[in-house]
Amino acid sequence: MGWTVYKATHYTKKGTVDRKAECDKYRWGDEYELLKSAMVGATYYAAVRYKTTGQVFAAVFLTTIRKDFYNFGYKDMDETMGPGEAKCPANILALLTEPDNEFALSWRERCRQYHADKKAPTAFANLPLGTRVLWTVCEGFANLKKGQKVELVKMQLGKRVAWVDASHTFRMAPKYVKPDAIEIIG
Repeated sequence: MGWTVYKATHYTKKGTVDRKAECDKYRWGDEYELLKSAMVGATYYAAVRYKTTGQVFAAVFLTTIRKDFYNFGYKDMDETMGPGEAKCPANILALLTEPDNEFALSWRERCRQYHADKKAPTAFANLPLGTRVLWTVCEGFANLKKGQKVELVKMQLGKRVAWVDASHTFRMAPKYVKPDAIEIIG
């Protein structure tokens, strides 16, 4: 179960590899029909129908971009393999027919739980402005060391939301503050 790497044929207007288009052109074969697909980060999710039975399953591809001639790679799998990536969009999940595989059932439940957690008022992205958290630095950032604890406050700065340290010496975009490395303190 390795990776397939090749020279990409689809590019965005900015000149970067169009991961979704590359995955959409996957050779599904005559017996399969691609119904819907989406990228979540670097992971491709798709609803695929098996034409002879009408069964619809989820395909999950991990993707990577490389800087050499063979600049695009993917690792294809389906939900019956119980992929680790479980952020499949709800509109794709809704297209899937009932599986008879335990790994597929478990994977779908993890996807549904991911969406439920995102909607929860205590979800990291949904924390209100003024929330204070204790953040454990996951990797070196600016003058901070891995493992260091820093108090951050969620603030509106112009049109953007940022996490600002309590002493106001630095600020960072929410994407750098990992939800699993915070403790809500107020």
